Amino acid sequence: MPSANPANNPRRPSVLRARIVRLATAPRLSLWCGFAAVLLMMPSLWAGWLADDYLHRLMLLGSHHLTDLPASLFGLFNFMDGDPARTHRLMDAGIIPWWTLPEARVAFWRPVTGFSHWIDYRWWPNSALLMHAHSLLYLGLLAAAVTILYRRIMGWGLAAGLAALFYALDDARVIPAGFLANRNALLATLFGTLALIAHDWWRRAGWRHGSAVGPALLLLSLWSGEMGAATVGYLVAYALCMDPARPRQAWAALIPYAIILIGWRILWSGLGYGVYGIGLYIDPAHEPLRFAAALLDRIPFLLIGQFAFPPADLYGMLYGPDRAIYAGVAILLIVGAAAIMLPALRRDPAARFWAVGTALALLPAATTWPSDRLLSLVGVGGSAIVGQFVAAAWTGTGISITRTWQRRITRLLCGLFIFIHGIAAPLHALSRARWPMGPGIEQMYVQTPLDAGVAQQDVIIVNAPLAILTGYLPVRAELDGQPIPRRTRSLGPSLAHMDVQRTDEHTLTIRPDQGFLRWVLDDLFRNRNHPLRAGDRIELTGMTVEITATTPDGRPAEAAFKFDTSLEDPGLRWIQWTGSGYAPFVPPAVGETVRLSSMPKGLLY
Repeated sequence: MPSANPANNPRRPSVLRARIVRLATAPRLSLWCGFAAVLLMMPSLWAGWLADDYLHRLMLLGSHHLTDLPASLFGLFNFMDGDPARTHRLMDAGIIPWWTLPEARVAFWRPVTGFSHWIDYRWWPNSALLMHAHSLLYLGLLAAAVTILYRRIMGWGLAAGLAALFYALDDARVIPAGFLANRNALLATLFGTLALIAHDWWRRAGWRHGSAVGPALLLLSLWSGEMGAATVGYLVAYALCMDPARPRQAWAALIPYAIILIGWRILWSGLGYGVYGIGLYIDPAHEPLRFAAALLDRIPFLLIGQFAFPPADLYGMLYGPDRAIYAGVAILLIVGAAAIMLPALRRDPAARFWAVGTALALLPAATTWPSDRLLSLVGVGGSAIVGQFVAAAWTGTGISITRTWQRRITRLLCGLFIFIHGIAAPLHALSRARWPMGPGIEQMYVQTPLDAGVAQQDVIIVNAPLAILTGYLPVRAELDGQPIPRRTRSLGPSLAHMDVQRTDEHTLTIRPDQGFLRWVLDDLFRNRNHPLRAGDRIELTGMTVEITATTPDGRPAEAAFKFDTSLEDPGLRWIQWTGSGYAPFVPPAVGETVRLSSMPKGLLY
């Protein structure tokens, strides 16, 4: 008689395994994966508009107040174009902070993604829910396309099926699927995946049209988002590991893709798109040494975010020695895991293809600060590697390990991957789908009610957790039909405590505990190669900022904000961040100092 204890029943594991194998090898797995990815992210239908979504709304609906926002379909991702005069006007309005480099450029060429947003505003301009449904359509197509690619490369076995399920259920898709302005990641990955399918169909199945379709799809991927360049990494890996032709022919097959990539890059720069003078993004063509140094800093976070936890977004919360220590530990863990996985994968050319492709796909991802939102194309290879390893370790296929301790470590890593990618990741995705940027993000926008008098006032935000969010005050006010401040001033954004001293009738001096420009998102507007030094002055309408001290690493440590009028002038409306929202602020008396905190009472993630 069988034992009543499930743990002692040898039939249960075999039944569970049979069901998983049946699912992973189902003929319609691509449809099931697409459906599962969409179902998991369904709560994002109620996520509303976030961050850059508000700028896109104003650009596409038209602004009567912020005339410096580009109105062109091709300008949706042109945030700063390098024109110092325009940058100064945006600073003066309060859209971007006072420390912005006048020559800074953050302008991306994404016409395919822009067209997808045009569809939103042509057919359902006031329905965030339908806009999110539009994004989920691309998510479902992406999960289905990735499944088809896996089966083309790895066959219809357990490995391809597990890889497809891991990719469809990955929490790294939360922000691309739930943040409308990050739809570019879904589209770039979708077209990149289709390009790989077309290339494989051409090279191994003789579909001649693939020689033209593949490069055309690569162009669509690049026009969707710059991360589409990661597709070329997989194409190179294919020539190295998968192409059945001789090496010379395999490399010759990549010439059309090289022409597309180089031509796109030339036009991208020639039309004025690109990045310059900011900390978050690096253009490898213009700053190769800085990019090479950033690889050591960023890739460990991306790899841990892809294969394990915590998310790569942790990068933004660590600085200096803490970040270096984490990167060092991450490298050791990655090397250790690779050593364990090697015996299971070294004989498989598909595994080599995925490993090389993933490594090369990390290069475009590392051009900006690490975040799980960058892992859509990296994850195509990353999920394949995990799927192949789990299938091999679970079934014992292709593994020649004789030592007991090695088998135990292999099984332990297999179990960890199943838990991380099959259980923890989808649960985390489901919990975050409703709030892609975290449940605390909404309170960080300036929500204080504004009466009609604010149109004749400058709103002065003394402290704020994130400067980039204070810039949305006039944008959201116009979209909501509320009175728009004459100007917005964000003085001391920081996630640390700060001392605010009034030195005279017109001046506040602010000293954050850890200095200005310490946090990752503050670097969006100026990088460390263009430092602000003691004595530098920034002139804005009605206010002058002077750097009065710097930190040992060259950042402003203290700044004096001198207003043309008394701080009690009715033309100035003062507010402060309290830790959970904004409230009125009363400037201290001359000679007095108050201590404020910008740390939110809830984490973003």
